[in-house]
Parts: sequence; C-alpha cells; structure tokens
Amino acid sequence: MEREECHTNLNEYQLKDEKLNAVLPTTFDRLPTLSEIKVKLPDYCFRPSFRKSITYVIKDIFFVIFAAVLMYKIEHMFQYGILLWPIYWYIQGTIYMAFFVLGHDCGHDSFSVYPLLNDTIDELWKE
Repeated sequence: MEREECHTNLNEYQLKDEKLNAVLPTTFDRLPTLSEIKVKLPDYCFRPSFRKSITYVIKDIFFVIFAAVLMYKIEHMFQYGILLWPIYWYIQGTIYMAFFVLGHDCGHDSFSVYPLLNDTIDELWKE
C-alpha cells in the first residue's frame, strides 16, 4: 500500500491511502487492538517463569510484614498514631490485591509451567 502525506485540509499527522482513497487513522485517533499489542511484544513475555513468579511472592510477603511492623511502630511512637490506620488499610489492601493477582494468574497457568504448583498457589493465595 502506498501512503503519502497529505497536508491539504488534513491534520499534519494523518496519512492518505491512494488505493482506498481514504484517510487512514493515526495512532492519535485510535488505540491499538490486543492482537496488535501481542505482535509487538517478544515471545519471552508470554512464557511463565517460576523463578520470577516466586520472587514476586516473596517480595509481596516481605511488604506485608514490613507494612505491619512499620504501622505497629508508628502507632506506638505517636500519641494519635491510631489515626493513621486508614492509610495502613489502604496500603495493605493494595498489597493483598497483589496476592489475589498472583493467585488469579495461577488459575490461568501463567505462574509456572507446573500445573500442580499453579493449582496449589492458586488455592493458597485466593483463600
């Protein structure tokens, strides 16, 4: 398909298709489709990796413990530390959402290549 820029009565970034005699949409006019995105991503992005997945699990467990210890210390350091609990709930809720996402990925077999491990982690994390 031959394309040429057409500057008359068109936006500077729009392209004109000579064979169809139509103006093609630019990236500013539409969002890419899911299949267009998948074609652009490398294949290794779609391969499950146990090492990377378990690293995320360990990291999330660390963040849960760290946030709980930090909130405990803050609550006892300040007279009105209890007023910070809503912020703590928000942070912990975000971290626990990461657990749900990991469990959900296990349900789609994207956590690892081992089905039994996927099912086990799925049941543990979604409970």
